[in-house]
Amino acid sequence: MATQDQPEIGSSTRDWTAMPEGISPRPLLLLVDDEPVGLRSLASVFSDADYELSFAVDGPEAIVKVEGTRPDLVILDVMMPGMDGLEVCRRIRGLPDVAEVPILLVTALDDRESRLEGLRSGADDYITKPLDRAEIRARVRTITRLNRFRKLQAEIVHSRRVMSDLAAHSARQERLRELDRTILQASSSQQIAAVLPLLRDLIPHEHAAIYKCDMRGQPSVLLAEHGSRGRILAGLARPGEEDLGLDVEPGSVGSPSHVLSLMGEGRLPDVLEAFRASGSSELLVFPMNLKGRRFGVLLLGFASRIGAAGPLAELVREIADILSLALAHFELLETVTRGRSQLEFLSRRLLQVREEESRHIARELHDEIGQLLAVLNFSLRGMQQSEGSGPFQETLGYGLDVVSRLLAKVRGLSLDLHPALLEDFGLVTALRRYIGSVASRVGRTAILEADESIGRFDRQIETACYRVTQEALTNALRHGEASSVRIELTEREGALHLLIDDDGRGFDTEAAMESAARGASLGLLGMRERVSLVGGELSIFSEPGNGTKIRATLPLNQSSRPS
Repeated sequence: MATQDQPEIGSSTRDWTAMPEGISPRPLLLLVDDEPVGLRSLASVFSDADYELSFAVDGPEAIVKVEGTRPDLVILDVMMPGMDGLEVCRRIRGLPDVAEVPILLVTALDDRESRLEGLRSGADDYITKPLDRAEIRARVRTITRLNRFRKLQAEIVHSRRVMSDLAAHSARQERLRELDRTILQASSSQQIAAVLPLLRDLIPHEHAAIYKCDMRGQPSVLLAEHGSRGRILAGLARPGEEDLGLDVEPGSVGSPSHVLSLMGEGRLPDVLEAFRASGSSELLVFPMNLKGRRFGVLLLGFASRIGAAGPLAELVREIADILSLALAHFELLETVTRGRSQLEFLSRRLLQVREEESRHIARELHDEIGQLLAVLNFSLRGMQQSEGSGPFQETLGYGLDVVSRLLAKVRGLSLDLHPALLEDFGLVTALRRYIGSVASRVGRTAILEADESIGRFDRQIETACYRVTQEALTNALRHGEASSVRIELTEREGALHLLIDDDGRGFDTEAAMESAARGASLGLLGMRERVSLVGGELSIFSEPGNGTKIRATLPLNQSSRPS
């Protein structure tokens, strides 16, 4: 039975569940002896509360416990069967994780050679039997204090290293986030140039360049270039297929990345020669590929030797992938913008052709058909004044009525196709004439509220405003069955404001726009397109049963006024 001062052999006095992280408040001693009496003797020396004790009865168990518990000191008996203390000491010193654990050898041998052999095996100190309690406690106290001081220093060094690594990692992550933000905020491929100075903060290099590739995957346009001390190299404007030196290493072009050596005295292709002039000895080439297509090439020149693999290359590869997405996005955006510009040009041209054709047809109706109908009406009225039978006069009167209605219809069509008043007298006069004629023809109320002092504007603005009013008024009276319509035209804050407000049936605007997008009705889309082509905005507010309001805002500037 073990007493309180003599623990049972093979047990440990350390409560592992109560141990805090880091260094223990009390040093842990591992006592190793194949003799129980020897273990109890050692344990009795350290039975007070200053130390925690652990025990091992042979060499293999001692090694296992050293690796598992990392004691502050191993007190090791030299004379043990199987594996003696010297061998245990040598093996502990061969374990990297616990090689620095202090070892105090205990033996009955007191000759000089035995002590030297023990020290050569890696022991920190040597004590002989019989043990002097005061001596061994003094030596253990000194060794454990030095060891704990060493551990504390190691912890401090480790903590500082961790803090430094964390600070470096945090700074690197912030630079990466800034680089991502720069790429995301760029609105064109040319603005990619802002990426390279940030890239230098992440990966120190001598010079860098980003090329945009054509549809064949060949570098064609220099998007960005940045060198050490901000200098710009010459001769990188538009490389040919051979100027990047892609044939320097046959077969390497298709790889994810490769290194081109710039060393030597021979002449290099223009781009590589410029990189060599910047002080670069090797060039890291990163193709920026996405879905089987090469959108660009990232070139980084380094003064020292590098490799196409490893953490640095992996970081550059991540950046190249982000740039690939950005270049693909810019290309798509440029395609869409170019297509939109072409559509706007075609739409504007179509409206111009439509207005010109309407003007031509209106002139034909007014000048040719209208004149002929007027002559016919005059002739028929002359015949009506002559003598004739009753049936003849009746037939003649019917013909005169038909001609009069036909003449009014032709004049109405001519006015709808091209209001001559719009060119001759301006927007307010033309709108007032048109709205009045429509209201009298259908027997509804249509009021124009406009300042008569409103002057003349560019033909496109006047035409857009007139056609929007024409379309909105027709929709309100014909489809909305409105009993009254109010049109308001004002000029304020550098814009022409048009409001068409009716008390008709109203409609679901979202459903109507979806239907218009499918081609069911082009009226709403036509109004929006006309206003958009002169740089304005059009809003439609309507609900079933609550009428409709249409607001158009047409911006005015110096060029909007006729010269």
